[in-house]
Formats: sequence, structure tokens, C-alpha cells
Amino acid sequence: MTDTDTTEAGQPGTDATDHERIERVETKLDALIETVSKIIPGSHAEAEERTERRLDRGSAVAEEVKAELEKAKQEEAKRRAADEDKNERAQIRADLAKLQETPPAQPVPRRTRILGWGDGR
Repeated sequence: MTDTDTTEAGQPGTDATDHERIERVETKLDALIETVSKIIPGSHAEAEERTERRLDRGSAVAEEVKAELEKAKQEEAKRRAADEDKNERAQIRADLAKLQETPPAQPVPRRTRILGWGDGR
């Protein structure tokens, strides 16, 4: 026996059995390729397109960050406006309290004024 008469496993074989074995392996390989193509659809170009879309999401993240910053600025503006309104109302209350009429002072009795006693109370 020569090396060409033995198979990879060291068993003697013929070209017909090797050929049948190769056919079975190829058939199973084709079935696996078909199954994988059903699970992961698309060609290389489609996979590349999906990858690029995924990479382009960075710009979507940047847009989301910009939107959140704008939202924060608007909330800050609303808070400032509310604080200004609150301060303005407090100032109006203080001014109103100053403008309220005070009750008149007790009149100083005439005898106290004439005699010059005390401070007039």
C-alpha cells in the first residue's frame, strides 16, 4: 500500500468512497450556509450599510445632547423669570406696606402742652 491508497484517518479507501464522503460534507456545508443566510440576512453590502447607520448614530447622540442643552437653557430662563416675578411681587408688597396709612398719634392733652411736662404722652 502506498500513501495515496490511504485516507486521512489511515484507513484504506478508494476514490469512490472519498468522493461520496466529500459530496456529503459539501451537502451539509451548503445546508449550513443556507441556514446561516436565513438567520443573518443580507449581503456584505447590506451589512456594511447597517454598520454605517450604526456609526452615524453618533450624530443622533450629538443632536440629543444639543436638545437637552436647549431644554436646560429654557428651564433656566423659566426659573429666572419666576425668580424675577417673585422679587417684583415682594418689592410691591414692601412698597404697599410703606404706603399704608398709619393711625394718628394720641393727641397731647392741653394741660401737658401748657405746663411743658414730659414728652407729651
